[in-house]
Amino acid sequence: MQPRDGSCGSTKSLAQFVAQRCKLTGVAGREGEVATARPTESPVSPWANDRRKTGRRLEDRLERMRDASNLAVHELRAPLTVAYGYASMILDGSLGPGSDLWTTAVEEVAEKLVAANVLVDNLLLLARVSDESAVPLENDLDLVAVARAAGARAKSRVDQLGGTLTIEAEEAEVHAVGDYVMVATVVDNLLNNAFLYGGKAPDVTVHVGRSPGPGISVTDHGRGIAPEAKDRVFERFFRVVDHSPEPGSGLGLYLSAELARRQGGTVTLDWSEVGQGSTFSLRLPTFESRLAR
Repeated sequence: MQPRDGSCGSTKSLAQFVAQRCKLTGVAGREGEVATARPTESPVSPWANDRRKTGRRLEDRLERMRDASNLAVHELRAPLTVAYGYASMILDGSLGPGSDLWTTAVEEVAEKLVAANVLVDNLLLLARVSDESAVPLENDLDLVAVARAAGARAKSRVDQLGGTLTIEAEEAEVHAVGDYVMVATVVDNLLNNAFLYGGKAPDVTVHVGRSPGPGISVTDHGRGIAPEAKDRVFERFFRVVDHSPEPGSGLGLYLSAELARRQGGTVTLDWSEVGQGSTFSLRLPTFESRLAR
């Protein structure tokens, strides 16, 4: 059966093809013509202008708020460091013998000051991580040296907690590509996490190896992570709800994963069992893997 003239049926004529497309797209036109939709020309309403101005004012206000909060957080670092220094001197006897009655209290104060310092550092780091324009450096890093330097920075914390920190390396040197400051920050965060959740006298091991890629792993033998929380530990501000006295900030693991990502690496939770501990690993690329991309 032949289609009637002017229909948008199966005919292959150009005119009817155009008419069919016009109907499908909602653009009316005579058969054989391509109708062009003309935009309605109207002046910009005062309401639209006001909305743009309001948006710019809000952006300016938010920028000022961010600058003020960053400044306030930065200014907190000095007094917190001084307070922790004096607490440490009291505990190690540098200020003379003290009463055993307040030793426990000073230990608690020192631990809270460490947590506050870590929070300040993480808040400042969060502001820098939010700036996607910051490009990491590509240094040739010896991860064994990076791990040992992190262990030296953590020594006073380990002594204060009465814990142990062991550094293991498969080889004398394990090389990777990364930004030294960013990598050191990630390792410090992983160590702080292990000390925070590793129990009363944390036993922490740092392992440096090449498989499945150059990396640094941090293992503690503390509380561990429940199965339902494992997939969320890298979310910003996520904290495991287990009524623990160590609240954490919910930023350390998120920031560590973000810093690793910026360098083409990863931070992963390799193992965790409730009541047995956890292992987190930082993996970084090599120059060879970068060139192979």
